[in-house]
Amino acid sequence: MRRAFLLAACLMGCTWSNSLYRARQLASSAERAERQDRTEEAATIWGQVAVKAESAYARHAAGRGGGEALWLRGRASARLGDCSAAIPLLEQAGVQAEGAGWQETVWLDLARCRARSDDPTSALAALELLQASRDAAIRREALTLAGRALVRAGRWAEALEALREDETEDGRWQRAIAAAHLGRTSEVLTLVEPRVTRGDTMTDWAALLAPLGGHGAASVDSLLGLLGTMPMVAAATRQQWAYAAANGLAARDPVESERRLQALVSSSDEGPGANSARITLATRRMGAVSDSASLAAALVRVRALQQGGGSAAFVLRPMLRVGDGILMDIRAHPADSALGDLAFFHQARVARDSLLAPALADWLLAEIEHRWPTSPYLVKSMLVRMELQPDSAAAIRARARMHTDSPYLRYLEGREGRPFAVLEDSLDRYLASRAIRPVDDPDTAPRAGLTDFE
Repeated sequence: MRRAFLLAACLMGCTWSNSLYRARQLASSAERAERQDRTEEAATIWGQVAVKAESAYARHAAGRGGGEALWLRGRASARLGDCSAAIPLLEQAGVQAEGAGWQETVWLDLARCRARSDDPTSALAALELLQASRDAAIRREALTLAGRALVRAGRWAEALEALREDETEDGRWQRAIAAAHLGRTSEVLTLVEPRVTRGDTMTDWAALLAPLGGHGAASVDSLLGLLGTMPMVAAATRQQWAYAAANGLAARDPVESERRLQALVSSSDEGPGANSARITLATRRMGAVSDSASLAAALVRVRALQQGGGSAAFVLRPMLRVGDGILMDIRAHPADSALGDLAFFHQARVARDSLLAPALADWLLAEIEHRWPTSPYLVKSMLVRMELQPDSAAAIRARARMHTDSPYLRYLEGREGRPFAVLEDSLDRYLASRAIRPVDDPDTAPRAGLTDFE
């Protein structure tokens, strides 16, 4: 019996060992296929690595052996493009690999995944340890990965320092992005000149034009001038470059940005750049609206932008419908009119979320206070205004506190809840009815539930 038990244990151990050994072999084969640009074959082998490593881990999860199985599974997932699955596997593998000679390689695989994620800060934490590695190759790659993570994190000066010796194609591009954000125009031009010389129109030049625009017209025009030396570039492509430059100028020189966008709109070529310019101008027009008069004027200007046609119409038409709906409600509800407070509250939400016009939303809510001073929703409108106007929050809060009988105020103070619940239910039903018919006659929507407290 004892002999049989020992034989079974040996067989189980050998099976586990063989699975892990086979996973190692397959991983080496997959890496060799990658180096030889046999991408599809490499992907197939990495899939086999994952299966063998999972089998090994199922038989023996503890210790370094289990850690190595997790590492191989995580590495396979990462190479197959599934970093969300790879990261937890690699994290646990790194813990179980404590003291192993391959632990740093686990952390490097983990850092590669994190560097591609939306959380570059976590990648930098792992890479900081690896930059002190005794292995020169690991140190170099860790520094390179750190540079790319710093670019993604927007830490431009640090990124340039980390990537200063990276002369790879991608390394120079990452340095150019960092330099553009820092306004180092001459450095950008030097770094991208080889791409321009070979006529590389597939590069995302907007990634440089937009940040250079933030440093003024001279900076962005320097790159536009260099790009202009490229022969055989389609007019639509040049138009897109011009749009990226014009839009990038918005924060630094809004007047010049407007002039360039208008020039694109007036162009006889209705390419993607012109359409983007129409949408940007329309969005700016609506975003600047602050009352009913400016809304009416903005709608006229946006309709003029729509006349150019093109794909921009698919964005401008809904924008105009929403703006018209808001203006209809404003004109349909003078002071003390029925349902006006609900209509204005609804349209304030539409202005904020659909038109991206926070000033208009604030004006609509302020009008509730002026036109319907006894509205049960007055305090709620004030609470929303405090978010839209943080600089005026103290003054608005002081006025709201004067309405001591408001169900909203009493609810916030923990004094009662039923009238608050009735109000919220009524408002929700009204908003739902307006969502179905946003531009129909608002007075046909029921004020359900309000009889409970009126």
